[in-house]
Amino acid sequence: MPRRDTVPLYSTRHVAFVEAILEESNLDKSISSHLSVGLGPRANTICHTHSSWFRYKPDGSLYYKIPASDLCRKYGNTEPCGDCNRSNNKKYEPKTPASAGREILVKNEWTNPVTNEREYFGLKDAVENYFALNGTHAPNGVQHGHEMIQGKGISLGTLSDWIRDIATQADISATLREDRLREVVTINEDSSVEQIKDFGRDSDGNEIPDIFAHDMRATFATHLMRNDVPRHKAILKTGHKTPESMEPYVKFAEDEINAREEAMFY
Repeated sequence: MPRRDTVPLYSTRHVAFVEAILEESNLDKSISSHLSVGLGPRANTICHTHSSWFRYKPDGSLYYKIPASDLCRKYGNTEPCGDCNRSNNKKYEPKTPASAGREILVKNEWTNPVTNEREYFGLKDAVENYFALNGTHAPNGVQHGHEMIQGKGISLGTLSDWIRDIATQADISATLREDRLREVVTINEDSSVEQIKDFGRDSDGNEIPDIFAHDMRATFATHLMRNDVPRHKAILKTGHKTPESMEPYVKFAEDEINAREEAMFY
C-alpha cells in the first residue's frame, strides 16, 4: 500500500536522532541511519550502497558518488534483486537522471540546527570504520570492512525498521510525531493511501514513531534550506530535478524558524 508524503524531523528531533545514531551499538543500524540523514539518498540507493561508491579526493576528503548505473550486488546473488529486476537494464539505477553521478561530501562535522554551532557529526569516521575503502588517496587502515551494509545489502523494509529503532531510542514521541504528521499530511479517509501508521511498541514498551526512510531524505533537504544553501546548488546534492522542487523544504524550514521566533515574542 502506498505510504504518505514525506515529513522531515523538527530540528530538536533531528538533533536527538543524530545523537542516538552516535550511541547505537549495532553498526548496521547506525551506518544505515547515518547515511540516510547525513547524505539524503533515496532508500533504494542506501540498500544498494557499495564500498566502491566512496571516493577519496587528493586532499583526503571523502565523497559518496551515486553511479548512473551499477551492477546489483544485493544478497550475493548473480541475479538482480526485485527492484533492479523491474528496471529495463536489470541493474541498480537511481530513480531519476538528476540523481545519477552526484557526489556528496561525507563529513565529520555539521551545524547543529538547535544551537547553530558546528559540532561532531561523525559520518566520515563511521564510513571509514564500516566499509572497505580503497583508491589512490585512501589512507592506511580503511581497506578492511564491509562491501555493503550487512555484507550483502538490505531491503527497503529493513532500512525503515532500523531507522524507526533509532528514532525510538532517540525518544522521539510517537504522539508528537503523529501530531506533526497531521499538521502536514492531508488526511483523506476515503483514500487508499495509508496516511499515518501505528507501529505499536518495541520490546521495552517504548512507542515507535511513524518514520520511514524517505523522511530522513526530507530531513536532509530541509537542513540544507535551514543553512541557506541556494536551491540551484542544493539540487546537485539531493538529486531533485529543478530548484523549484526544493520549495516544500524551504517551507518546512521557514515554519520551523517562525515558530522559534514566535516563542521569543513573549
